[in-house]
Amino acid sequence: MSSQLRYCNGAYEGEPAQSARTWGMAAIVVLLTIPVLWLASSDPANAVQLGAGYLPLHSAMEIFSVAVAAMIFVLGWHNIGNRISCITLVFSAAFLAVGLLDLGHLLSLEGMPAFITPNSQSKGVFFWLAARLTGGLALLMAALLPWSLDIKVRLRYVALALAIGLVVLVYWLVLYHPRLLPVMFIDGQGLTSWKIQAEYAIAAIYLVAAWLLLRRLPDRKAAYLVMAAAIMAQSEVCFTFYRQPDDVSNIIGHIYKMIAYVYLYSALVVRNIKEPRQQLHWFQQSRQEQLEHDTLTGLPNRVLALQTLHGAIQDARRNQHSLAVLFLGIDQFKKVNMTFGHSVGDDVIQACVGRLSQVLSEDNVLARQTGDEFIILQRNILDKRQAALLAEGLLHRMRVPFHIQGHEILLSASIGIAVFPDDETNENGLLHKAHLAMSSVKKSTRNSYGFHTFDMEAGFRERLIMESTLHHAVDNGELALHYQPKVNFRTGAVVGVEALVRWEHPVLGLVPPANFIPLAEENGCIGAIGMWVLKEACKEAQQWSKQGLQRPRVSVNLSARQFQQRYLARHVQQVLHDTGLDPARLELEITESTVMQDIDAAVTILDSLKKLGVVLSIDDFGTGYSSLSSLKRFPLNVLKIDRSFIKDVTHDTHDAAITRAIIALARGLGMQVLAEGVETLEQAMFLQANGCDEMQGFYFSRPVLPVEIRDMLHAGALLGRVVNWRD
Repeated sequence: MSSQLRYCNGAYEGEPAQSARTWGMAAIVVLLTIPVLWLASSDPANAVQLGAGYLPLHSAMEIFSVAVAAMIFVLGWHNIGNRISCITLVFSAAFLAVGLLDLGHLLSLEGMPAFITPNSQSKGVFFWLAARLTGGLALLMAALLPWSLDIKVRLRYVALALAIGLVVLVYWLVLYHPRLLPVMFIDGQGLTSWKIQAEYAIAAIYLVAAWLLLRRLPDRKAAYLVMAAAIMAQSEVCFTFYRQPDDVSNIIGHIYKMIAYVYLYSALVVRNIKEPRQQLHWFQQSRQEQLEHDTLTGLPNRVLALQTLHGAIQDARRNQHSLAVLFLGIDQFKKVNMTFGHSVGDDVIQACVGRLSQVLSEDNVLARQTGDEFIILQRNILDKRQAALLAEGLLHRMRVPFHIQGHEILLSASIGIAVFPDDETNENGLLHKAHLAMSSVKKSTRNSYGFHTFDMEAGFRERLIMESTLHHAVDNGELALHYQPKVNFRTGAVVGVEALVRWEHPVLGLVPPANFIPLAEENGCIGAIGMWVLKEACKEAQQWSKQGLQRPRVSVNLSARQFQQRYLARHVQQVLHDTGLDPARLELEITESTVMQDIDAAVTILDSLKKLGVVLSIDDFGTGYSSLSSLKRFPLNVLKIDRSFIKDVTHDTHDAAITRAIIALARGLGMQVLAEGVETLEQAMFLQANGCDEMQGFYFSRPVLPVEIRDMLHAGALLGRVVNWRD
């Protein structure tokens, strides 16, 4: 907050406003001093007198004063809550007494009906001085007591009792024991020295209170109280000049008293009504600011961004302009937090905001969606090229290395772009489609940008459906196994089948594993799905044996998460026991990247599986980063050559050389070699010529239903050899 702003009356005011108010107060006091000086310099014998008009005018002014005093009491008395400000309680109780004493003063003056005892000027003066002294002491207490002091609200009854006790005492003395009091007024002579000295003493109390209250400026409550005290002091001085009750000095003093009461009431209104309301208003504004802005960066958040985007769309629709929403996500930002800590991550986010802001114009809006995602609104574009240029500029700035807390950090970003009105006509839809485009960029290339296309929505909608229903796929019986045969090159027989899971979704139809297996790994369903596949494959293979068919190995893929599960070997052993399948007929396939994540742990797990008697194979070999020293530690039986090498093996010399090397490596390590993805006769002949043991692929058979595998196995058993299967 700027040093030029101060909190005053629940609001921030600048120093110029405070200075203007101070000078205004001083000017009012000076102006009101002029009549006082005039009275002081005038001869009381020549004073202007109101005559018959004095009594009704005086009564009206006193009624006003009593009413204001009553309002001050009520304002302080009806406090909300368990505690009450000590200052508020002082004024509330004191001005209850002041109001009742002023009422006694009003009823006791000459010309009014007798108030219990005969009225006189002295009788009215006693009530007057008691009221003025009570008010002066209340202001003095307000100047001396801490304003932050709150007391229990039930103590107001004590203050009320004290105020009423004071009033009763004054009434008792004035009405029933006036001889105990000094003479204050002598008809024909005017005021006595007692009266004049008492007025000056009370005026001094008001002046001391005003001087002490000056220290609390520029608080607006203090300003009002200073004015009240200063004007009351002037009022008291006015009452030292008159000889007759209807002298003009008496009237001026009453007018000053009314002005002072108004200032005093205003101070209480500020303290008990305006200030709490304005504090509540500022709290609500602050809360709204927090709700609409990001706490780390100070940028607008999604809520405010949507509001701004709504207004921008309305403007664009009226003016027939286009606008673009760019959704920017920092690529792999979690690694920054994991590597360097969240403190560095926060600094990186703030540095990103600085860089992005440098690229944007004043007409653009930058907001933070959440975490590492930002929203950019680009108004008034002519075509998509302008949005593309802005995206390129943002990406260029993000590629420059960050230097944060002594670390050099390289980052990139992905940006999705949606354009109004081409892609969407409302703010939520536009932002959603920009987000879809960004997600698509992250999934495909990263470090780039892309525009929204309508085919994106189908893919993401399908993913959303899968996410919401995958948890129940096993329980609902929606999973099914297809099998792809593995053929022995030398005999042509089916020596094994690979179990491949399919999802028969009630809405999406047949979902291939490439679509839902990664999703299952993300949301934790892969464990249940993997166990179901293992049980179902083992049960199916055992049924083939019972039906007198060939006894091929059945291969089951283990995902990375399955492989890292505790007690994996125990679970596999239990499945073999429950289904009765010979362990030698179960082949477990693990990808090269999975076993290389933690070599020592992988060796331990593979050894425990090997002890069960199952066959172990490494899948997708050649795509990872295995070394010979680590590969020889794994107790593997089969090495599968990845399909990426088989695809061009007949016309790419590099793929051919790599394939020969893999076959030779497997031979050297005592493993069998299987080539996957064989689709042509030429590929099969090349692999057979170079000593490959087994093959699988579309050249022989696509993955088929269990009933078709049974037919193949039955045909093979009758023929004694395998005929080439082609689609």
